Amino acid sequence: MRISITTDSGLSARAASAGFTLIEILVVLVLIAITTTLVMVNLAPDEHQRLRTEGTRLALLLEQTRDEAIGTGASMAWQSNERGYQFMRRTPERLWQILLEDPFRMRLLDGSIRISAVEIAGQAVQSAVPLVFSPMGTVPSFRIHLASEHLRLRVRADNAADVLVEDE
Repeated sequence: MRISITTDSGLSARAASAGFTLIEILVVLVLIAITTTLVMVNLAPDEHQRLRTEGTRLALLLEQTRDEAIGTGASMAWQSNERGYQFMRRTPERLWQILLEDPFRMRLLDGSIRISAVEIAGQAVQSAVPLVFSPMGTVPSFRIHLASEHLRLRVRADNAADVLVEDE
């Protein structure tokens, strides 16, 4: 014989206690919040990684600029500005045309990263001076110094071969 206990509302005791208590729900939410925070901290790139990524991107784009100058037979140039850098192509009229399409579109540097100095052929230059890549494949030696709040690195080439990224 079955005995059923009912509450005032007519529900059995088992059905009335089938839900979660407020404390149980809060504990689960706190665990989810802690887990999410730990995952986000591990996924967010650190300052060194962001600076290294930006330096590598710049090095690859400079190599591609050199190759584009050789392939098209037109001089190409890289130029820094306050927030980033841009690429230009010399027109038949001998004017510099700013390029807007990928991969040579203007690039803005990430957050606290900045171009701290540019040296072309051993001389420090202002941001308005372009680094010119000739269609013959020649490019003067250069050093582009990138800095973040606590770290520095340089993108350099001493000949027309490889562009290197080095910690300072």
